[in-house]
Amino acid sequence: MKLNTVDFSDDFYKGEVVDVNINGHYYGKIWPFSDKIILTSVDNAGYEVTVDYYDINNLIDDLENMELDY
Repeated sequence: MKLNTVDFSDDFYKGEVVDVNINGHYYGKIWPFSDKIILTSVDNAGYEVTVDYYDINNLIDDLENMELDY
């Protein structure tokens, strides 16, 4: 299984909201908070989707392993 390439700015670690790109395509934003991380993206129907994470490693694992159709 091939892993996706996930890129986001190191500004995330400074507590800033950053864009996340997967395989060179814009995917959404990562919002760091003191108690959780929120990933926001837009689904194929145009609706905003938010997912809460409590560990950056879980977020990255999910992004690296998701199936994308573009």
